[in-house]
Amino acid sequence: MHPFLGKLFDEHASFMEELKAFEETILSIQKSGFTKELDGKLKHFFHFFDQDFVPHSRQEEVSLFPLLNERLIADGEHSKGEIP
Repeated sequence: MHPFLGKLFDEHASFMEELKAFEETILSIQKSGFTKELDGKLKHFFHFFDQDFVPHSRQEEVSLFPLLNERLIADGEHSKGEIP
């Protein structure tokens, strides 16, 4: 795998771990109610989202998706509608 793609791919693993922890936190709030500890976990997730996920997403939008679009169109892997 190209190193650029490998880096993006590896970051997805940590995102999945954070999303799993976030889901567990939400389920705990539903089951037991809101606590100071769970508040800390929510704060951690939203800090992570702002500091790590958003920049990653922007990097994909700027660097990966335009190139992917170009290559898929060149290979004929696109819709046949008015806008490919």
